[in-house]
Amino acid sequence: SYRGRARYLPACGTAVCGTLAKGWGRLQGFPSEEGRRVKVLVVGGGGREHAICRALATSRPHPEVLVAPGNAGTASSFRNIDISPMDVPRLVELAREEHVDLVIPGPEAPLAAGLADALNAAGVPCCGPSRAAARIESSKAFMRGLTSEAGVPGPTYRIARDRAALAELPEAEDSLS
Repeated sequence: SYRGRARYLPACGTAVCGTLAKGWGRLQGFPSEEGRRVKVLVVGGGGREHAICRALATSRPHPEVLVAPGNAGTASSFRNIDISPMDVPRLVELAREEHVDLVIPGPEAPLAAGLADALNAAGVPCCGPSRAAARIESSKAFMRGLTSEAGVPGPTYRIARDRAALAELPEAEDSLS
Protein backbone atom coordinates (compact mmCIF):
# COMPACT_ATOMS: atom_id res chain seq x y z
CA SER A 1 0.00 0.00 0.00
CA TYR A 2 1.10 3.58 -0.52
CA ARG A 3 0.69 4.40 3.16
CA GLY A 4 3.41 1.89 4.03
CA ARG A 5 5.75 3.34 1.44
CA ALA A 6 5.45 6.96 2.54
CA ARG A 7 7.42 6.37 5.73
CA TYR A 8 10.56 5.46 3.79
CA LEU A 9 11.02 8.91 2.29
CA PRO A 10 9.49 11.82 4.20
CA ALA A 11 9.02 15.16 2.49
CA CYS A 12 12.37 16.83 1.98
CA GLY A 13 13.68 20.22 0.87
CA THR A 14 14.76 21.13 -2.65
CA ALA A 15 18.48 20.94 -1.78
CA VAL A 16 17.96 17.30 -0.91
CA CYS A 17 16.03 16.81 -4.16
CA GLY A 18 19.07 17.82 -6.19
CA THR A 19 21.18 15.31 -4.30
CA LEU A 20 18.48 12.70 -4.69
CA ALA A 21 18.31 13.22 -8.44
CA LYS A 22 22.10 12.87 -8.78
CA GLY A 23 22.44 9.97 -6.38
CA TRP A 24 19.37 7.85 -7.10
CA GLY A 25 21.47 4.70 -7.06
CA ARG A 26 22.34 5.27 -3.41
CA LEU A 27 18.73 4.72 -2.40
CA GLN A 28 19.08 1.00 -1.90
CA GLY A 29 15.89 -0.68 -0.89
CA PHE A 30 13.68 2.19 -2.06
CA PRO A 31 10.20 0.71 -2.13
CA SER A 32 8.79 -0.39 -5.46
CA GLU A 33 6.67 -3.29 -6.50
CA GLU A 34 8.59 -6.42 -7.46
CA GLY A 35 9.28 -6.83 -11.14
CA ARG A 36 8.98 -3.20 -12.23
CA ARG A 37 11.18 -0.16 -12.52
CA VAL A 38 10.99 2.60 -9.96
CA LYS A 39 8.70 5.33 -11.30
CA VAL A 40 9.29 9.04 -10.65
CA LEU A 41 6.93 11.92 -11.47
CA VAL A 42 8.65 15.27 -12.01
CA VAL A 43 6.21 18.19 -11.81
CA GLY A 44 6.88 21.27 -13.94
CA GLY A 45 7.79 22.28 -17.44
CA GLY A 46 10.95 24.35 -17.29
CA GLY A 47 14.68 23.94 -17.52
CA ARG A 48 15.05 22.95 -13.86
CA GLU A 49 12.64 20.04 -14.36
CA HIS A 50 14.43 19.01 -17.55
CA ALA A 51 17.73 18.95 -15.62
CA ILE A 52 16.17 16.84 -12.85
CA CYS A 53 14.85 14.38 -15.45
CA ARG A 54 18.25 14.12 -17.13
CA ALA A 55 19.97 13.53 -13.79
CA LEU A 56 17.49 10.78 -12.98
CA ALA A 57 17.97 9.20 -16.42
CA THR A 58 21.75 9.02 -16.03
CA SER A 59 21.60 7.42 -12.60
CA ARG A 60 21.26 3.77 -11.64
CA PRO A 61 18.83 2.18 -11.33
CA HIS A 62 17.26 3.91 -14.31
CA PRO A 63 13.80 4.97 -13.12
CA GLU A 64 10.88 5.46 -15.45
CA VAL A 65 10.39 9.24 -15.53
CA LEU A 66 7.03 10.92 -16.07
CA VAL A 67 6.85 14.71 -16.44
CA ALA A 68 3.76 16.85 -15.92
CA PRO A 69 3.44 18.84 -18.06
CA GLY A 70 7.00 18.70 -19.37
CA ASN A 71 8.30 20.59 -22.40
CA ALA A 72 9.67 19.95 -25.90
CA GLY A 73 13.04 18.90 -24.45
CA THR A 74 11.58 16.36 -22.04
CA ALA A 75 9.20 14.99 -24.69
CA SER A 76 12.11 13.46 -26.63
CA SER A 77 13.30 11.23 -23.77
CA PHE A 78 10.57 11.09 -21.14
CA ARG A 79 6.81 10.67 -20.96
CA ASN A 80 5.14 14.08 -20.84
CA ILE A 81 1.65 14.15 -19.35
CA ASP A 82 -0.56 17.14 -20.05
CA ILE A 83 -1.51 18.13 -16.50
CA SER A 84 -0.92 21.60 -15.11
CA PRO A 85 1.50 21.78 -12.16
CA MET A 86 -1.28 23.64 -10.31
CA ASP A 87 -3.88 20.88 -10.76
CA VAL A 88 -3.16 19.19 -7.44
CA PRO A 89 -6.08 16.70 -7.48
CA ARG A 90 -5.18 15.44 -10.98
CA LEU A 91 -1.49 15.12 -10.05
CA VAL A 92 -2.39 13.04 -7.00
CA GLU A 93 -4.72 10.91 -9.13
CA LEU A 94 -1.96 10.42 -11.72
CA ALA A 95 0.57 9.43 -9.05
CA ARG A 96 -1.82 6.84 -7.63
CA GLU A 97 -2.95 5.46 -11.01
CA GLU A 98 0.63 5.17 -12.28
CA HIS A 99 1.92 3.72 -8.98
CA VAL A 100 4.53 6.48 -8.77
CA ASP A 101 7.24 5.81 -6.17
CA LEU A 102 8.35 9.44 -5.80
CA VAL A 103 7.13 12.88 -6.88
CA ILE A 104 9.68 15.69 -7.37
CA PRO A 105 8.04 19.11 -7.82
CA GLY A 106 10.22 21.68 -9.55
CA PRO A 107 8.33 24.97 -9.17
CA GLU A 108 7.30 26.39 -5.81
CA ALA A 109 3.72 27.29 -6.78
CA PRO A 110 2.34 23.71 -6.65
CA LEU A 111 4.00 23.25 -3.25
CA ALA A 112 2.40 26.50 -2.03
CA ALA A 113 -0.91 25.12 -3.33
CA GLY A 114 -0.50 22.05 -1.10
CA LEU A 115 0.84 19.41 -3.51
CA ALA A 116 3.15 17.77 -0.95
CA ASP A 117 0.35 17.74 1.65
CA ALA A 118 -2.11 16.12 -0.78
CA LEU A 119 0.43 13.52 -1.92
CA ASN A 120 1.34 12.74 1.69
CA ALA A 121 -2.34 12.28 2.54
CA ALA A 122 -2.58 9.83 -0.38
CA GLY A 123 0.53 8.01 0.84
CA VAL A 124 2.69 9.03 -2.13
CA PRO A 125 6.24 10.17 -1.22
CA CYS A 126 7.02 13.73 -2.30
CA CYS A 127 10.35 15.51 -2.27
CA GLY A 128 9.08 18.94 -1.28
CA PRO A 129 7.91 20.98 1.69
CA SER A 130 4.39 21.24 3.03
CA ARG A 131 2.13 24.15 2.09
CA ALA A 132 3.03 25.91 5.36
CA ALA A 133 6.78 25.54 4.80
CA ALA A 134 6.51 26.52 1.11
CA ARG A 135 4.96 29.83 2.18
CA ILE A 136 8.45 31.14 2.95
CA GLU A 137 9.28 30.91 -0.77
CA SER A 138 5.88 31.71 -2.22
CA SER A 139 5.05 34.80 -0.14
CA LYS A 140 7.74 37.44 0.06
CA ALA A 141 5.58 39.48 2.44
CA PHE A 142 5.35 36.50 4.81
CA MET A 143 9.08 35.84 4.52
CA ARG A 144 10.01 39.48 5.23
CA GLY A 145 7.67 39.55 8.23
CA LEU A 146 9.18 36.33 9.54
CA THR A 147 12.77 37.54 9.17
CA SER A 148 11.91 40.92 10.71
CA GLU A 149 10.33 39.21 13.74
CA ALA A 150 13.45 37.07 14.09
CA GLY A 151 15.73 40.12 13.90
CA VAL A 152 17.40 39.07 10.64
CA PRO A 153 18.87 42.13 8.90
CA GLY A 154 17.32 42.97 5.56
CA PRO A 155 16.18 45.79 3.34
CA THR A 156 13.49 48.23 4.34
CA TYR A 157 10.13 47.10 3.02
CA ARG A 158 6.48 48.03 3.08
CA ILE A 159 3.50 45.90 2.16
CA ALA A 160 0.62 47.24 0.10
CA ARG A 161 -2.33 44.86 -0.03
CA ASP A 162 -4.38 46.86 -2.57
CA ARG A 163 -4.03 49.74 -5.06
CA ALA A 164 -5.16 52.37 -2.56
CA ALA A 165 -2.48 51.33 -0.08
CA LEU A 166 0.07 51.28 -2.89
CA ALA A 167 -0.81 54.85 -3.88
CA GLU A 168 -0.21 55.98 -0.29
CA LEU A 169 3.34 54.62 -0.17
CA PRO A 170 6.11 57.17 -0.64
CA GLU A 171 8.34 56.87 -3.70
CA ALA A 172 11.22 54.47 -3.20
CA GLU A 173 14.44 56.12 -2.14
CA ASP A 174 17.56 55.31 -4.10
CA SER A 175 19.98 54.30 -1.39
CA LEU A 176 22.76 53.60 -3.90
CA SER A 177 23.30 57.23 -4.99
